[in-house]
Amino acid sequence: MKGWQSLSKASRFHVLFFSVVITAGLGCFLFAQFGSRPEAREFVLGLGIALIPAGIIGLIHRVFFFDELRTEVDDILRSSLNETLKTDLLPFLESGIVRLSRDRNELLGSFKDYIARETKEVIIIGSSLKGILDPDEEIEAKKDFADLIRRKMDAGVDFKFLLTHPALAFLREDAEGRAAGDIKQEIIKALRYLTRDRTSEEKRLPGLGTPHSSIKLYKGTPTIFSIITSDSLFMNPYTYQSNAYESFCLEVKRVGPGDLFSRFMNDHFHKPWKNEPRTTETLSEEKLATLEKMTLEEIFQDRIAEIRQPNELNAKEA
Repeated sequence: MKGWQSLSKASRFHVLFFSVVITAGLGCFLFAQFGSRPEAREFVLGLGIALIPAGIIGLIHRVFFFDELRTEVDDILRSSLNETLKTDLLPFLESGIVRLSRDRNELLGSFKDYIARETKEVIIIGSSLKGILDPDEEIEAKKDFADLIRRKMDAGVDFKFLLTHPALAFLREDAEGRAAGDIKQEIIKALRYLTRDRTSEEKRLPGLGTPHSSIKLYKGTPTIFSIITSDSLFMNPYTYQSNAYESFCLEVKRVGPGDLFSRFMNDHFHKPWKNEPRTTETLSEEKLATLEKMTLEEIFQDRIAEIRQPNELNAKEA
């Protein structure tokens, strides 16, 4: 039998408990032998018969078998956990995914920390950026986000913005239950805020002072709102019938060549950023002044001509 000192505090408690149970059982036997009331003696005898075996079995199990049994169970659980990690969790972690949240707000705070630590480049991809920036600077959290961007720009961090072309914003307005022209105006307002200099004048708030060359407009509807730093990626998909900031979000880390981070960066940023003028347009002061009246025919005039040409030839042949 193990020495008293070698037992854990919990084991000592259980040894004392089962010893008390055995002692109580023996007490019941003594009462049954010398008690004066027959009906009471019969009841107490039955209780003693129940207590003594239970106490002895519990005591033997705790002192001789509990640690061995616990070790065996721990081994089984550890083996099962390792198997689960290998088959289910390891591929998840190897992909670079480190966190999942139900909406944008849960992760946006932590991503501000990533931006604060960034020393090279930050990329922001979205439609109007309404979920993170407020051109009127009335919402404190969004004003703080703008101040963070200004500070990082001053520290030499390069910011690039890829936004939805305002002429295509109407494609999201019905889906999100917005009034006609709402999202288009939000995008134009955001573009003016991004490019406006930081000088504060009467009736005009300071902007972010972003160079026009660091802003491009994508000729398509948004798919995934994203913030990308050198080693971290924030992914927030747009669903067909709702806005992005109510959708789930993923936080992804760069883990190596060909990983999820690298493939997403290439397909969602590098390709559209470079594929000008087919899918993107670089913003300019002149273009910003005309965006409000720009039509689909104007931004897709080359593509429309490509479509019309074979149609006209087929019509002539017919």
